[in-house]
Amino acid sequence: MSDSKDQPRDKGDDDMVIAPGGPRPKNEVHPVAPGEVVRQNPDGSYSVVRQTPPSDGEKEDSNE
Repeated sequence: MSDSKDQPRDKGDDDMVIAPGGPRPKNEVHPVAPGEVVRQNPDGSYSVVRQTPPSDGEKEDSNE
């Protein structure tokens, strides 16, 4: 029986992270900073983009 420490492996190959949708391999997640959102493109792919501010007719969430 060989020790897994003896086996060479690429760093990050199977590192797991906790994402909002549950645990995922690190290489399958991307950071989304405050003020950014994930949008689905017409072709079905996804992009991280800046969040657009509300237009004049829309109100931001507030406790007024």
